[in-house]
Amino acid sequence: MRLRTVIIIAAFVLAFGFIVVESLDLIATHAVIEHQKDKSACPHDKEFNSYEQWIRTVTFPYTAPDAKLRRVKENYGRIGVGSSKKEIVEAFGPPDYEQEMVPKEPWRPCIGYELYYAFSMLEAGNDNEIQDKRIEIFLNVDGRAHWIANNVGLPEKGGPAQHP
Repeated sequence: MRLRTVIIIAAFVLAFGFIVVESLDLIATHAVIEHQKDKSACPHDKEFNSYEQWIRTVTFPYTAPDAKLRRVKENYGRIGVGSSKKEIVEAFGPPDYEQEMVPKEPWRPCIGYELYYAFSMLEAGNDNEIQDKRIEIFLNVDGRAHWIANNVGLPEKGGPAQHP
């Protein structure tokens, strides 16, 4: 009888513990989602489209004019780690869109911004790392480039390790 009672109590404790852990996970997930919706920590630059605005202005599959990629390639040497948002826009033209980099942890401040130059994209909402051609410029919160990544044959500059 005693062993049976111990087993029942152990099962109850395990079940209760599981429910508590799942509840805490659900609460934490909800807090993160709500935090990411609140972009006041990372205000959007009204001068640039958001991703949502940009996809409403193009059709998919998307292909940019050849002159856009040519301009970026011709001016690529003018920008690098530490370039300002203004210098990047002067060299490449305005980005297709800007995204705020809101951290998942609700207690952390804004991480920075991303300027996105798309040259081809198969479909909206489905980022194809191989077939979608682009340049992504990651900026710190002060608007300075710390990583310039691309898959259009240009050398990468900086990197995530250089992010403050």
